[in-house]
Amino acid sequence: MPAPPKAKPGVISTPKQINTVFPGKELGFKPIEVPAVPFSTAKEAQLQALLTKYKADQIMPEEYQKQRAEILAQP
Repeated sequence: MPAPPKAKPGVISTPKQINTVFPGKELGFKPIEVPAVPFSTAKEAQLQALLTKYKADQIMPEEYQKQRAEILAQP
């Protein structure tokens, strides 16, 4: 029975290793970590809906900024 093929050097073998490839790794830098969102998922959903309206030109920039400030000011 033939032996199973061996992994080649430099070939990514597990999905976890995919995230370990980034620019600057060979220089010893660590990957940039995304900071936690400082507000709730409900606020995030409201902001995303507002941004969608803004990108679709349904509201003017001034109205977008006003509504965004109101959402962020909520407790």
